[in-house]
Amino acid sequence: MSQPQLNPNSVAEAFNQAATTESPSVVDVPAEKVTQINIDDIKPNTILIINIAVDGPEQKMAVAPVFGKLLAPFAKKLKEKGVTVMLMALNESITQVSEKEMNAAGWEKKDKSLIINPFDK
Repeated sequence: MSQPQLNPNSVAEAFNQAATTESPSVVDVPAEKVTQINIDDIKPNTILIINIAVDGPEQKMAVAPVFGKLLAPFAKKLKEKGVTVMLMALNESITQVSEKEMNAAGWEKKDKSLIINPFDK
């Protein structure tokens, strides 16, 4: 599945499309690469990243409630599957930084981590 990209000018159109969705497991998203997200096709414990074309964090915050309304009818299914939905601007990215790299940058771990890693056994 490609990452959806939404122009904030299409917000009203997106909400109207959500209201007319025929299938209870399909979200219609007006975007260049993805026009539908089939909730049934999303695997458990997936992070669904929706890239949106916005100028800054204020616009992203303004669009976020619209996606909340778009996805509201599917909240139960998304929760059962453990799906996390992230809205990200086109210029944002997710990067993993190891503790060694953080220490090299001057970060110092002060408290025991509360993150449980099942692979550390």
